[in-house]
Amino acid sequence: MKDQAIQILEAQGALPAIQFLQSQADTPVACAAFNDLLKHAYNQMKDIHAVVEIAQAGIKYAGDKAAESTDKDLSLELLGRVKALNYNLASFTWPGWDEEGIGPITPEQLALGLQAARENLRLAVELKRDDLRRSRAYWVLAAQLLAAGDLAGASENFEAAVNFAAKASEAADEALSRGYLAVTAVLANPEDQAAQQALAAAKETLSQMEYVDFFINQLDSTLRVFGG
Repeated sequence: MKDQAIQILEAQGALPAIQFLQSQADTPVACAAFNDLLKHAYNQMKDIHAVVEIAQAGIKYAGDKAAESTDKDLSLELLGRVKALNYNLASFTWPGWDEEGIGPITPEQLALGLQAARENLRLAVELKRDDLRRSRAYWVLAAQLLAAGDLAGASENFEAAVNFAAKASEAADEALSRGYLAVTAVLANPEDQAAQQALAAAKETLSQMEYVDFFINQLDSTLRVFGG
């Protein structure tokens, strides 16, 4: 199903691919395929408009099916798919990645991303996700708040991301979120020496970890994008 949906997306566009998935009898598999389609539109096609269209359709489809289901386990599974789609919509509409070939991301798309980040966090709490997933839910909300210019809100949620990552004993997530918290403070006041030192400390911690270049590039691109 996933491969056929991707073929339709590439040949005909987002709407026919969406309609194909909506017509399938196996709802859980179709919901999973929406996420695969979304990732393909972003990673391979670099089409932010298709990303948004697919995400919105998938969120509605999975949400409606969850509401209709009398099977509690199935309903919870489908709500999990809604959460995942919201997370990816929030992530993929965040300009801080500075992803080559993506953009410009419009104000309308940014607003949808912020809404999706809020919904992802709500579902993380409602579905009682573990501490790592809650950390990442706070992180993506903080990232979207940063893009919206709400530095205080971003700081608050990056700090929550740090705390939940620490509870989960996920050192890389904790250090990266500390880095983003420091980046936010630097953006608020580039002359803040304590913020600069906190950012340097986070980078030093990340330098000892796998994927060091990827992590540090994330922080640098965020400073570049939002620091003008």
